[in-house]
Amino acid sequence: MDSFGSRKYPKMHMSLVVHAQPAFGSLHTGVSTPSFSPNFFQNLQLEREMRLASNYTLARQNLAMQPRLENGKASLAIKYQELRELREACRDKQQRLGEPKLSCMAKWTPENALSRLQAELDGVEIRVEEQMERFLCWELPIESFVETFQHSRMLSHLRRTQLEKLQEMLKLEKEKTPGEKPSPGGEETPAISPAAPPMAPIPAVLPIPVAAGGPQKCCLPSLTASATHPSAAAPFGLIGHIHLPQAHLPHQTKKKEPPHR
Repeated sequence: MDSFGSRKYPKMHMSLVVHAQPAFGSLHTGVSTPSFSPNFFQNLQLEREMRLASNYTLARQNLAMQPRLENGKASLAIKYQELRELREACRDKQQRLGEPKLSCMAKWTPENALSRLQAELDGVEIRVEEQMERFLCWELPIESFVETFQHSRMLSHLRRTQLEKLQEMLKLEKEKTPGEKPSPGGEETPAISPAAPPMAPIPAVLPIPVAAGGPQKCCLPSLTASATHPSAAAPFGLIGHIHLPQAHLPHQTKKKEPPHR
């Protein structure tokens, strides 16, 4: 192969190459090349060594704290185990306490208290009667009888008062509780008072003299005609008009007065 200098190019090609050389020279000179100081790489090396040394010290400190971390994990696991045991014990105690509580709530209902008070009252009255019989049979001295009798009577009155008050409270509570079942007959209607029977007309006795020609008959309406529609709300309604006879007085002659002189 021929070398570049030994090659023969035409004149036109040679002129293009000569003119292109300044352009390529300007292209190469336009690229900016970073300028590094002579200590740049030394500084990087020093920084790298410092970071490695700090990482090494941090790693040694973390490794020194590892036993403490392991001990903390073990103590936390022990605490969790104790917490589970305490929770189980607390649940068992709640179950044991809940059963007597439910039994006590079912035992001490108002109805059960009422029956217990009634039983205690009956027992106290029986004891009072026994003490009275023993005293009447001269089996008890009067001092002991008075003491026991007063205590028994006081207890009897107390239980009787409690029983009555509890009965009243239960009655009021039943009346106040809503949603009671209605009676099978439906709602109670207010009772209507029976209407008073109509008053029958009574013949009036008039203290008026009757004419000599005989008594005149009063024109009274019949009962059927006057009371065709009796009203229950107004039992004393208008029955009819009563025509009373006019009074006939005897004819009296007027005396002539003497003329005035």
